[in-house]
Amino acid sequence: MSTGSIPLVSIVIKTLNESANIARTIQSVRASIGEIPAEIIVADSYSVDDTVKIALGEGAKVFRLQSKLDRSCGVGAQLGYQYAQGEFILLLDGDMELVPGFIEAALDMFEDQQDLAAIGGRMEEMAMDHPIFAARIQRNQNYHTSGDVGHLDGGGIYRKAALQDIGYFTNINLHSYEESELGCRLRAKSWRLMRIGVSAIRHYGHAIPRYRLLIHRFKSGYTFGPGEFLRVSIGNPWFSVVIRTIKAYLVMMMAWFALIASLLVLPWSNLPLLTVLAGFLVMFFMLVIKRRSFSDGVFTFVSWSVFALGTLIGFIRQQRCPTAWIDSCQMEDRVN
Repeated sequence: MSTGSIPLVSIVIKTLNESANIARTIQSVRASIGEIPAEIIVADSYSVDDTVKIALGEGAKVFRLQSKLDRSCGVGAQLGYQYAQGEFILLLDGDMELVPGFIEAALDMFEDQQDLAAIGGRMEEMAMDHPIFAARIQRNQNYHTSGDVGHLDGGGIYRKAALQDIGYFTNINLHSYEESELGCRLRAKSWRLMRIGVSAIRHYGHAIPRYRLLIHRFKSGYTFGPGEFLRVSIGNPWFSVVIRTIKAYLVMMMAWFALIASLLVLPWSNLPLLTVLAGFLVMFFMLVIKRRSFSDGVFTFVSWSVFALGTLIGFIRQQRCPTAWIDSCQMEDRVN
C-alpha cells in the first residue's frame, strides 16, 4: 500500500456491518495490489458492529458517515471518492474478495484505450445455494458479457478523470441501481464501459432466507432504488433505458392501482374488479411458468409487489444535491 506517495489506484470498500467479511476483503486487496501504488479506503455507512475496528486493524483508512440517516447504496462509493487520491478508483463491497491479476489487466486496457471510463471483470458468486443470488447470476447477462456494456454490476475500476467529467461518482439519493445510473451518465458523455474475460471478484453475500432478505431490503430502502432512479433520470437522454430496466415494477404498480380503482367502483359494477383479478391470475401463472417453479413464481410475484411499493416511495422521496459534501469523519485507531 502507498505510504506518503500519491497512489495510482484507490481501492474503495463500501461497508455496513461487515465485521464477518471485512478482514478477508482487505487481505484479498493486499494480495492483489502487489507493487502497484495504492491506498485502501473503507467507506463505512455508520456500522454498529466491529467493522471499523477490524478495518483499522488491517491498516485501511476508514471514513464513516456522521449520521445513519445518510445511508444509501449510492453514498458509499461517493464517500470513498470524496477522499480518494488515486488516478483510478476500484470499487468493492465489504463482502467481496478481489482476485489477483484483475487490476493489472484493467490498467493495461486503460493505457491502450483513453475513452474507457470503467472496466469490470467476471464475478464469481460464492452463495450459489441462495436462490436470489443464483437467479441474479443466471438471469443477468451483464455478468457474463465480455466487451462494451451499459454499466458495471458488482464493482469495477473507474478512471477518475471520467468521474470528474460527469461531476460525481454515484448518486447519494439512490438506494440501489446506482451503478446503472452511473453507467448512463458516463455513456451520455461518450465514455465507454467494458467487461473483460478475467476473474475480478468473489462475492459472498448474506445467506439469509429470501423472504427475510426481501423484508430487509424494504426496511433498508433498497426497494426505493427503482423509483429514485426513475426520478433522477427525468429529462435525461437515458430515461427510456430506465423505463425498460424497471418495467416489471411499473407494470406491477399499475396493476395494484387498477385493483384499488376497481374496488372503488365496486358499488356500481364488479366487472372492473373481475378483470383486474383475472389479470393478476394470468400474471401469476406466467411467472410460475417462466420460473419453472410454483414457489419461485410466488416469491417473484411478492417481490415485484414489494418493489412496486418501494418504487412509488422512492419516486416521491425528497432528493439531495448529488454533488453535496457528505458529512463524515476519518476514524482513528481508537474507536468510540
